[in-house]
Amino acid sequence: MKSEFEMIELQLLRHFSGIEVKQIENGIFFSKEKYVEDIFERFNMHKNKSVPTPTLTGLKLSEEYCSSNVSLTLYKSMVGDLIYLMIIRLDIIYDVVLELMFTETPKETHWQAAKMI
Repeated sequence: MKSEFEMIELQLLRHFSGIEVKQIENGIFFSKEKYVEDIFERFNMHKNKSVPTPTLTGLKLSEEYCSSNVSLTLYKSMVGDLIYLMIIRLDIIYDVVLELMFTETPKETHWQAAKMI
């Protein structure tokens, strides 16, 4: 970057907007591991087991499904965190966009599906 831009030498970039940056000789690597850990802690999911895919095959989400309502604020916060995570996790885009369809009246099934992502 120094060859292209005039820069002041401070330190190597380690974090930027929730993204961890690791600079080595053969490249720059980005990670959101700390961001994901913070999400787990915020939503009390740090003891949950991981799953191999972000959604269940054949899962049908709809507004008419008879399940209890969940906190609108909590659900929107979770979906917002997932949107930010999509920057480096392209495999979750479809599932997060599907969750966005239910941000007005989220049900327990939508909350469980968001937690699975």
